[in-house]
Amino acid sequence: MDDLNYAPQEPEMWPVSKVLTSSDTSISNAKLHFPKHPFQDRVVEQMGADQKRTLNTDSFRLVVQVVDNDTNEHREMILTNVGCGYNLSSMWGEVIRKKNLKAKQVIRVRWADDCLHFTVPPQSD
Repeated sequence: MDDLNYAPQEPEMWPVSKVLTSSDTSISNAKLHFPKHPFQDRVVEQMGADQKRTLNTDSFRLVVQVVDNDTNEHREMILTNVGCGYNLSSMWGEVIRKKNLKAKQVIRVRWADDCLHFTVPPQSD
């Protein structure tokens, strides 16, 4: 793997993996859905107390800094607690277009340095 725009894939670095669905990659819908588990245990629990309170009890919506570790691009997005899971929206449509995301690709996420980090590993043919 010689792609310099590709984040390392050590499992402990990326505790949540998800196979993207057609809904996750729809420009008209433009939101990424994570099931409650393991996202809550492995991402939300890593957040600060105020962030967790906002996400779980106050408005159920939290503005988060999101980092594309493949390109080092930073965006501000909205993370919403929807009961059965969490939706990431606001600038997600831009990510879909820029990375040309398709259903069945894998996305990996983690919480670090007060940001939600993600990577989309290259697909093997």
